[in-house]
Order: sequence, then C-alpha cells, then structure tokens
Amino acid sequence: MRKPVLTSFGVLIGILVFALAIICLFRFMAQAKPKIAPSATPSAPSLTTSTATGFPLHFRDAFNREIVLPAPPQRIVSLAPSLTELIFALGAGDRIVADTTYCIHPPEAIAKTKIGGIMDPDMEKMLGLHPDLVVGSGLTPQEVVRQIDRLSLHAAYFRHTSIESVYRDTVDLATLLGLRERGEKIVTDMRQRGEALTKQLQSLPSGPRPKVLLLLRINGLYSAGKGSFPHELIQLAGGDNIAAQAATMWPQLAMETVIQNNPDVILVAIGKGKVDGDFLQKEWQRMRVDPRWSKIKAVANNRLVLVPDDLLTIPGPRLMEAAEIIAYGLHPELAPAKR
Repeated sequence: MRKPVLTSFGVLIGILVFALAIICLFRFMAQAKPKIAPSATPSAPSLTTSTATGFPLHFRDAFNREIVLPAPPQRIVSLAPSLTELIFALGAGDRIVADTTYCIHPPEAIAKTKIGGIMDPDMEKMLGLHPDLVVGSGLTPQEVVRQIDRLSLHAAYFRHTSIESVYRDTVDLATLLGLRERGEKIVTDMRQRGEALTKQLQSLPSGPRPKVLLLLRINGLYSAGKGSFPHELIQLAGGDNIAAQAATMWPQLAMETVIQNNPDVILVAIGKGKVDGDFLQKEWQRMRVDPRWSKIKAVANNRLVLVPDDLLTIPGPRLMEAAEIIAYGLHPELAPAKR
C-alpha cells in the first residue's frame, strides 16, 4: 500500500493555516486588553498623581495633550505673561530661565532672558536653555506647539478665559511645580476678595446697573464680549457690559451699537508706552465735542474710568485688583477714602 505523500501544495496550506491561527490568537489577546479610546478635547485639564509626593505626575492640558513630569520642574520657559506672573506669585520666579518680551510683571520678569514673542519664540534659544518644562497659553500657535514637541521638551498649555478657569489653572500650575498649597492659598485669597467686593455692592440701593463700554484702546471701539474675563470683571464690579451681545469674544463694536446702548461709564485700558496722558486727554476732549459722542451719557457726564491695560489683558493673580478698580469707578461711593 502506497503511503500518502505531502505535496508542496499541502505544505503551503499548512503554513497558511498556522499563520491564520497565530493572527487570530494575537487579535484575541489585543481584544482582551483594556482599550483607551481617544478622548475629545476636555472642558478642563486633568491631573493624576501616583505617589504620596505627587510625582510622577500625569497632566492633560488645555490642548488635550498628556505629559508626565517625573519631578517638580526647576528650569521653566514661560510663553505667556499670565503664567509668568503666576509663577512669580507662587514664589517660584527663580525657576524661570526665560520668558517672552511681553512678560513685564512683576518687574523681576523684565530681567529674565527673553525667548522672543508669544507667537514666534526662538526655538534654538529655548533648546539651549535646557528647560524641564515649557508653559504656554491658548494664544500659543499650534505650529509652535508642534515645534516644541519635536524638540522633545515637556510642555503644558493652559486656556484661561474666565475667572473660574484662572482659579483652576492657578491650582493646576502650582501642582505641576510641586506647590499646590500655595496655589490653593492664592485662589482662596482671590475668592475672598471677590466675595468682599460683592458684599460691598449689595449694600448699594437697588436699581439698574450702570451700562459700561469697555475700550481696550480709546480709539477703534475694540472691546470684550461675553465669555471673556473682562466681561466677567465688569459683571463682578456691578456693571452691565454693552458688548455682551456681540457675536465674538473680542469684538470691534460699531458706533451705532454704542449710541443705541448709551453707556453710563466708559472704561479705557491704559498702559505705559501705549496710551499716554496727553493723547488720552486730547482724545477725550475730541469725543466731548463730537456730535455723536457728546450725546453719550458717559461722555456728557465725564464718566471715564482708566484701568491698567495689563489688568484687562492678562488673566492672572491680579484679577481682583482689576475688579476693584472697575467697581470703584462705577460706584465711587464704595471707594476707600483717600488719606
């Protein structure tokens, strides 16, 4: 009797069957493992620690990027004035090895090595400083984010557009630096200051809130609308922002909108080297004789309130200072007596 002969075709069939079995096994093993689905952009960053000391620390930032910090960073590059200011407020200004040309508060920030602008930092210079953490904001362009990632640097980004998000980011950044308790103390102090201001406003006679026109520049009608922290500051200070119905967060208003809303008070952001006193005085006088502006109640009644522009453009630990300046401008009777 002839024994069966295993042909080359049979060998091939055997190999294919074996390979198919291996593939099925690997697929089964992969399905048995827990899957991590790609998450949508979170509404807020998240922090996770795995030890009692808080490090290594896992952080998912405002751009939905996850980083792991093995230890509290000691060499920081800041790409945002708000974050520079906050790091100094946390008592960690000595850890900043570089910041941007726009980082001018506190005065110690001016002396730091400058990495360039917010939109175009010098990557080669940054890499040469050997930072163990780069911090940026929602203003950091995505191309800059990608360039920093290509340098394999730890980087975290924060998007603080509201007062509550400033509180959240203060604690998160403090945690990244190993200074969570300091961050919580800053937030507690800010909240208490805001609550004290609210209590003062509640002592006023009931009535309509003064309507407010905020001008980020005295000319151009550039303002801040709903969703922005200046809008929230006006509300906290007991005012009614006429730009609240604007289609964008940072609108350029039409003169017709100003005339229609007829604000009681005009807030103007003023900064050193940007709007000097002579220009402001001349512009205000021009408005007082302009046929359109002169009919506005704020102009007719000389209700102009000046606010340092960095308080209205930098969402940092001085937010309550801005709220108080605005509140006392809208409600002079609440202002502390000058000695």
